[in-house]
Amino acid sequence: MAEIILDFFYAHPEERVWRGLTDSAQVARWLMENDVVARPGHRFRLRPVGLPGLDGLLHADVVRVRPGRALEMIWTAPDLHLGVSWRLHPVPGGTVVEVLVTGYLGAGGQARRHQLCRALREAFAGRLPEVLAGRIPG
Repeated sequence: MAEIILDFFYAHPEERVWRGLTDSAQVARWLMENDVVARPGHRFRLRPVGLPGLDGLLHADVVRVRPGRALEMIWTAPDLHLGVSWRLHPVPGGTVVEVLVTGYLGAGGQARRHQLCRALREAFAGRLPEVLAGRIPG
């Protein structure tokens, strides 16, 4: 059983950050190709391209949505079953996003966990801020 908890600060209002986390076109620019809709019960696919620790097509289900505050999902693939939550916390000057990933990472889980942590940091700390600032066009 793996657990990853990461926090990221963005100097943007939570409404903008929420769109960055839940709008399919924006998510495709910073994380991976997808057809996500922030609606409980929505089933969608994620296509990781160059995201270490995740290979092939991922199937995902939206479990819970608190608009503007939290998105909880389940991501599955062969040899992988993860609970993935993105929680927004307004703070002075912006928004903190807490990323929580728990579950089964398959054979070689510790190495895969390390790769996934690195990939999440790159996506949330490197590419998402560029999308939020409008520097990665859609």
